[in-house]
Amino acid sequence: MSKVKILLSYHKPDYLFKDEILTPIHAGRDNALKRMSSDDPKLRWLLENTIGDNSGENISDKNGTYNEMTTVYWAWKNYEKLGNPEYIGFMHYRRHFIFKDMPQVVYDCLDIDDDYYDTINYSPAVVEQAVEKYDFICTKPHYRTSMYEHYKNNHDITDLECAIEILKEKYPDFEPYAKKYLEGHEAYFCNMFIFSRKDFFEYAEWFFSITFELEKRVDLTGKRLFVSEWLTGIFITYLLSKGLKAKCYATMIAEGDHTIPVVLASDDNYAVPMCVTLVSILENAQKKTFYDFYVLKSGDFEKEKEDFILELMKKYERCNIYFVDMKNQYQDIDMQINHITAATFYRLQLPTILKNVNKCIYLDVDLIVMDDLSELYRTSVDDRYVAGVRAPGYYYPEDHRRRQEKEKGIVMDDYINAGVLLINLEKMRRDNLEEKFRVLLERNFSSQDQDIINVACFGKIRHLQFKYNIMTKYNLLHDGEYDANPGIQECFSREEWDYGIKHPVIIHYADRIKPWESLSVCYSKEWWRYAFRAGFRKELIMAYIDNVCNSAIEMSNTINLVNAHKRDLIYQLECVHNSASFKIGRKITFIPRKVRGGIQCIIDHGFLYTCKHALKKVLGR
Repeated sequence: MSKVKILLSYHKPDYLFKDEILTPIHAGRDNALKRMSSDDPKLRWLLENTIGDNSGENISDKNGTYNEMTTVYWAWKNYEKLGNPEYIGFMHYRRHFIFKDMPQVVYDCLDIDDDYYDTINYSPAVVEQAVEKYDFICTKPHYRTSMYEHYKNNHDITDLECAIEILKEKYPDFEPYAKKYLEGHEAYFCNMFIFSRKDFFEYAEWFFSITFELEKRVDLTGKRLFVSEWLTGIFITYLLSKGLKAKCYATMIAEGDHTIPVVLASDDNYAVPMCVTLVSILENAQKKTFYDFYVLKSGDFEKEKEDFILELMKKYERCNIYFVDMKNQYQDIDMQINHITAATFYRLQLPTILKNVNKCIYLDVDLIVMDDLSELYRTSVDDRYVAGVRAPGYYYPEDHRRRQEKEKGIVMDDYINAGVLLINLEKMRRDNLEEKFRVLLERNFSSQDQDIINVACFGKIRHLQFKYNIMTKYNLLHDGEYDANPGIQECFSREEWDYGIKHPVIIHYADRIKPWESLSVCYSKEWWRYAFRAGFRKELIMAYIDNVCNSAIEMSNTINLVNAHKRDLIYQLECVHNSASFKIGRKITFIPRKVRGGIQCIIDHGFLYTCKHALKKVLGR
C-alpha cells in the first residue's frame, strides 16, 4: 500500500482516476441518495466506483454549501478507512496537479485518454518522490491585486470578514498569516494540496472549527462556502511562514463533454448580425463543447431568415437551436437609445422562459466571439444574480456619474454593461427577481433594460474580466486611451486592459455605428470575416456591402476604388458559395494574386488604408 492517498472529489460519473494513490470519493452522497432513484445509472456508477462521504462521522448532507470540503471532513474523521497514509491529498475529478515544472498556472486539456497520465506527468513513483523531497504540495499561486479585494468583488464580503473575526478569536496566532494572505497577491485556489498526516489533521481541526462557528453567525442558506479557498490559502501561508518547503504545481482543467446554454434576442433587422454572432461562437467551439442556443425572436422575424439559421446550424454538429416567439412584446416602450430595439427587453423574462435552466450566458447580437465560452461558463455565480464586465462610461466624468447614481438610486461601483451576462436563473427564480424587473420597467431608465438589470441585481453582481466584453465604444487601439480615461482606470487594471485588447474573447460593437455600417469601426475586419463564413445568399448580404461602401464613399473621394472594393467583397461572397475551402485572407490558388493581396491588406490594415495605398500606387505610375 502506498504511503500517499489523493482523494478526487466526484459528484457525477466521469473518467475514473483510480490506483493505489488516486482514490475517487463521492461528494454529497447523502444528498444524491435522496435526489436520485435507486435504478439511476449515474447513481449506480458512483456507488460502484467511489467511496461515499456519508459513512462514519460525516457532513455529507452539507455538500450544497461545503462542496468538496465534505470529502475533506470525511477523510479527517475516517482516516483509518484510507489505511492511515503518511500523506493525504485532494484534487477534483477534472482538476488535477501537473506533476512537473510548468511556466503557467492553468492549462486546459480537451481529452482525457490513455496518454493523460503522461500529459500531467502522473505516476505513483512521481508523487512519492515529490513528498519525499518537499514538506507539502499545493497549487501554483495565481496573481491577484489583493485577495481581500478579489473576494469583495466576487462574493459576499461579510462572510469572509466574519470568518476572519472567528479566526482571530479562536486562533490569534494566525492573525498575521491571515493579514499577509488577504493583503497579498498570491492566490491558492481549488482547495488542492498534499499534506503530511500531522499537517492535515492540524488543518482540518483549524478549518472546520472556524466554518462550523461561521454557520452559527451567518445565514449560509443557498450559498457556497467560498471562504474555504481563502482559509486554505491562509493555512498554506502559515506553513510557508513556519519554513516548510513547498512544491507548487500548475493545475490542469480537463474539459469533458458539456453543454452551454446561450441566449440571444433579435428582431428581423438584427437577424443577419445575429447569424454572424452564432457563426463566430461555433467556429471557435472546442470539440468537447455543445451549445444550446435559445433565440428570443420578435413577431416580425421573417420565416425565411429563421429557416436560414436552422440550415446554418446543420453545418455545425455540436449545437441545438430553439426559437422562442416573443411576438410584439415591449413595442409600446419609449426607447431611449435609437440603435437599440425592444428585443433587448426580452431577457427580463428569462427566469420563466428557461424554467429548467439554472445558468446561462446572454449575448447581444452586435458582437462576435473569438474563443470557446467554457471558461466563462465555468465562472461561479452561485451567490450572485449576474456576472458582467464593468461599463467605464458610467464611472466618469464625475458629474455624469452623480447624475447616473441619482437616476438609478445605486452607486456606480458595480455597474456593468449588459451585452454579455452570465446569469444565475435559479437564484433569480428563488428570489422572484422577475417581478422586480416588471416594477422597475415603469421607471423608464435612460439606459433601459441595462439599468433595470443593474438596479435589480445591485449588491449581487460579479465582475468579469475585460476580455469577455471588449467594447468598441472606447478607443481600444489607441495607446493613450487607458491613461486618458479615469473611468477605464477605475474599472480595469492596466494589465487587464492590455491583455483584453490583445486576447479578446468577445468583441462587442457597443456603439451607434456598427461594422456592417462602416469599415472604420474598430475590429470591423473580424466581423466581416465571420460574416463571409456564414455563407449568406448574395441578396441577403448585399445591403450590408452597400452600407460599408457608401460609408467609405462619404469618407473618401476615391469612388472608383470604393466601387472596386465593392466588387471584391461580392467576389469574396461568391467564393464562399462556390468553394467550401475559401476563407477570407487565406491564399487560395484560384484567386488572382492581386486580389489576394488586396484582401489580405484589407484584413491586416483596413479598407481605407488599402484604398489610400492603392491610390498612391496609381498616382505614382
